[in-house]
This record gives sequence, C-alpha cells and structure tokens, in this order.
Amino acid sequence: GNTVFYVSDRGGNENLYARPAAGGEARALTRFNDGRVLWPQITADGSRIVFERDFRLWSLDVASGRAA
Repeated sequence: GNTVFYVSDRGGNENLYARPAAGGEARALTRFNDGRVLWPQITADGSRIVFERDFRLWSLDVASGRAA
C-alpha cells in the first residue's frame, strides 16, 4: 500500500512505527518501555504485524493499534 512500517528506537526503546510512503509524520504503533521488537512481518493485506518481543510472539492489529 501506501504506508511504510518499521522498527525504530527513536524514543529510547524499540517500537513499531508507521509513516505515509509519500511523506508526512511518523506515528508510533507500539509504546513498549523495555525489551526489543524483533523480526516484524506484516500480513499480505496489511491488517496485522507479528513480531517477537521478550522471547514471545506478539500480534499487532494495525487498525485498532492493539498488541497482544
């Protein structure tokens, strides 16, 4: 699509971010205060991102912003 998803430690801890491909402001998708976000993979339809954090698998619903 038209959004770039990436991991950054710009806030001190690694979190997932999204930014419009055409430019614009980045927004944090997760707000973890510790641990690392590793190996993010997005579904083909862009609705969910699965990643590893603290030796566990997490799933982020992109629309709602809820990670579990």
